[in-house]
This record gives sequence, C-alpha cells and structure tokens, in this order.
Amino acid sequence: MLIPITEYYIEEEYAYALRLMRQMLERQRIATVARLANSQGEAIKKTFKDQVKATASQTKESLQIMEGQLDTAIKGAVRDQLEQVVKKKLPKYNKL
Repeated sequence: MLIPITEYYIEEEYAYALRLMRQMLERQRIATVARLANSQGEAIKKTFKDQVKATASQTKESLQIMEGQLDTAIKGAVRDQLEQVVKKKLPKYNKL
C-alpha cells in the first residue's frame, strides 16, 4: 500500500496500513511454505513408490527363480500346491 507524500495520516491509519501489509506478507509466506511442503511430500511419495516397485519386482523375480528351481524330489500334492500358489501370487506383483 503506497502512502502519498502530499497527505498526512494519523497514527491509527498508519497502523492499519501496516497491519494490512503484514497480513499480506504473512499470506504470501504461508503460500510459499505450503508449496514447498507439498513438493517435499510429493517427492517422498514418489521415492516410496519407486522403492515399492523395485522391491516388488525383486520379489517377483525371486519367486520365478524359486519356481524354476523346485526340486524334483518334491512330488505330488505339495508340488502342485506350491505351483498353484506361485502362479496365483505372481500377477499381484504386477499391480504394484
């Protein structure tokens, strides 16, 4: 708020103008800090999602390797059950 040089202000008007300027500065400061906090939050979320994807892909690869290396000594219902569980669980890692 600009104060013209040709006019005189009483103390209350000057104090009011200062209060308005202070409020304006506080609002700008709050908006700036909020933008910064939001961007940091988004960065944390992105990092977490990347870590989840990496862990999920590693787990999926491990399960596929394990399925390929099932010992031939495991036979019968146990082996069939293991293969069914692995086939059922693997697609869930793609959704992450």
